[in-house]
Amino acid sequence: MRQIGLLPVLCIAFLIAAFLISLAGCSEKDVPFSESAEERAQATPESTDNGLQDGFQEPERIYDFAINNMTISSIEWQVGERVSIYPLVRNLGNSVESLKVQIVANGKPIKTYSLDLKHGEVKRLTHDWYPEESGRYVIKTVLDPENKFNDIHPENNQVNLSITISD
Repeated sequence: MRQIGLLPVLCIAFLIAAFLISLAGCSEKDVPFSESAEERAQATPESTDNGLQDGFQEPERIYDFAINNMTISSIEWQVGERVSIYPLVRNLGNSVESLKVQIVANGKPIKTYSLDLKHGEVKRLTHDWYPEESGRYVIKTVLDPENKFNDIHPENNQVNLSITISD
């Protein structure tokens, strides 16, 4: 009987582990098919003039954006000083074009971005804001403020930080 070297065994083990990890993120709701095998078997697509088959829907696009964190340049500011705001945006779902990202201070939009994000892509944004009045501010970054996309986890689409601007 011939012995197999350690390297091929490790390669096979790695491939099996990668396959199992890729399956771990899937659930029944992620699969864009009918509820049962019987329903799938009964699907009968119609032919069209162009030789393609109708009757099958394109898989549902899954949108899942998140703000991982938001940092601010300092802990103390005065009126007119630069406040640098750094939100970190991540796309956990399908690729998306024109995702709006809005930075708001006390309910007033101060900057809006439009991003194209591929699946898994992370972008660090930077915005410099110069407050004109002293007081307490809630700085908020909001993803998809108009709810254009049907995000499956909208609870992670905004983050708030409170700061105080002195005279």
